[in-house]
Amino acid sequence: MDPDWAKDTTLTAKCRMLLSGALHGKNTLFLSDNFKDLRRDVISKVRDDEVKRVLEADELILMFGASLLERLGALRRHVISQRMRQLARLLITFKLTNGETSLMELIDASRFDNVVVCVRGICGNAKQQTVAGVNMFTSPSYGLHIGHSLVKCSMLKRGRAIRLKNHAMKEEAVSFLELMEGQDWISKISSPALQSLKERRFNTVDGLPSTSDLQQLRSWTLEKFQRAQKRLIETPDEFQWKQLANSTFVLATTFNKRRSGEVARMSLSSYVKRPKWQELRNEEMKNALSPLELKIADRFDMVQLPGKRGRRVPLLLKPEWVEAMDLLVKLREKCAVHSKFFFGVPGKDSHINSWKV
Repeated sequence: MDPDWAKDTTLTAKCRMLLSGALHGKNTLFLSDNFKDLRRDVISKVRDDEVKRVLEADELILMFGASLLERLGALRRHVISQRMRQLARLLITFKLTNGETSLMELIDASRFDNVVVCVRGICGNAKQQTVAGVNMFTSPSYGLHIGHSLVKCSMLKRGRAIRLKNHAMKEEAVSFLELMEGQDWISKISSPALQSLKERRFNTVDGLPSTSDLQQLRSWTLEKFQRAQKRLIETPDEFQWKQLANSTFVLATTFNKRRSGEVARMSLSSYVKRPKWQELRNEEMKNALSPLELKIADRFDMVQLPGKRGRRVPLLLKPEWVEAMDLLVKLREKCAVHSKFFFGVPGKDSHINSWKV
């Protein structure tokens, strides 16, 4: 096995890739170096079933996955594998009624109506109607996601046709793309799917934690935070480092009401190289603040994180958290934390999972 292929993968993933390599010994497409990163970072971790075998054997699905990997990165491999599996499911459903084909051949205006029928079948009929009388889907999100994926696949096919100077292939991709962007897809898939999603949100209960639960969480986490900080100073090791990192992560996330993934993915450089905000304030801004706001500005430190859709979101840090975070930075090497993420996992290159904290 290529050592670069097996790098930073779990034992289970390595075994899967070894088995997959044996099963695809004659599949030159799957073993091509063009999809080396895709195999290592995404396909090696996909559940081994019929859907995986279909996506491994289809060139356009692999091209689509490689394109997503370049744009989203390996950290979002679950999103990439999900999108690839959705295309493979469509291909399997299409083959049941229309015979053997590939996604490259499926991207054709002459097969558009059959594609719509297959997508509606996968979305499922909920046997309910919206207030406006539109039939609802059982899985409306599939219709929305597969629509975006098919548009991107059409563009990939068009790009391949331009490079090969294949005018017939280009015409197939362009005509299919025009139908996808027209009223047929909107009226039969996109609009019913969106209405189904909106209808589901009506009369749903939002599970909000009570004040007593939040107070109990804070007091328990604060006690754990103080104990972990003391123990890390006395006996610095991987376990104590992780305990302090987890408690600091929980305190900062709940206080700022941030998405847990945003805080978990905070890079070490973002914290270490954060500006000294107190020194950068100009007089005009300072004079515009109230006495209370000035005290808050003097007390808190701040790190700006990338949020949803690339937005900058602030993470306010209390002085006691900054002290603990500086300690975590100081003892990273000693505790075998080599990740680029601030809240890294000792001995691994990943960040902590919020649902495991």
